[in-house]
Amino acid sequence: MKRYIIITILALVLVGFVLPVLAATELPPGAPITLDNVNTTIEGVAGWIIKISIFVMVISIVAAGLKIITAGANPTKYKEGLGWLKSAIIGSAVILASGVIINTIASVVSRNFFN
Repeated sequence: MKRYIIITILALVLVGFVLPVLAATELPPGAPITLDNVNTTIEGVAGWIIKISIFVMVISIVAAGLKIITAGANPTKYKEGLGWLKSAIIGSAVILASGVIINTIASVVSRNFFN
């Protein structure tokens, strides 16, 4: 255990000396990053994440429905399917709420929120 603590401390000290040197170097030539670039990037990444999440959400709801349908007279499988459906609905709400939160953060960062 002592060995891991010593290695961790040495790594942190090394990073503490290396990062300021790297930060002091010149930036490569190119276009500067603006708030519009940041806003576009956030919206693009958030859009893809939400689209993938909605796809997974639909698959989860369908799987829960199939679990309920195939339960037959088995109450254990039926309750398990209802649990899956409940989890899928809660996950859907979280996904949709995250889209609202991400769009709010993007509009605050790009200073379009209070216009």
